[in-house]
Amino acid sequence: MRPKLLKQKDDSERPHIFREVCEVSGAEYVPYKDELMCCGAGGAVRTADIKVALDFTKQKFDSINEAGGADMIVTPCPFCELQLDLGQVEIEKHFGEHYAVDVLHVTELLALAFGHDPDEFGLDTHLQYMQRKSEPKWDVLGIKA
Repeated sequence: MRPKLLKQKDDSERPHIFREVCEVSGAEYVPYKDELMCCGAGGAVRTADIKVALDFTKQKFDSINEAGGADMIVTPCPFCELQLDLGQVEIEKHFGEHYAVDVLHVTELLALAFGHDPDEFGLDTHLQYMQRKSEPKWDVLGIKA
């Protein structure tokens, strides 16, 4: 999406293509403040200063909670997937805040929508999924735990 003048594929301020891909899978998109803000892993922030990276991540989760919460977060970025999954464990350790939100890459969401078992494509490597895989919300999402 960025730089806007070069990419010209979607609106960088109000993107819709990714949202539409998620909605086609059956997921419901929930807008939230700061959704276009970096998760904290981009630009080597996580490597340079984990505290700053976790501040970014915490702000995103707080914004999601202010919008009513989410059953899962879907991202097209592998760095965001790592930061938002592992970051929850680190935030609890550093700040004492507990979020417990599953994080999926968009390809994983689509695999679930096509009926694949979560363990077939490595969802069992996600920290949040492994901690709560028997919770009822997985059934709501069509995932067999």
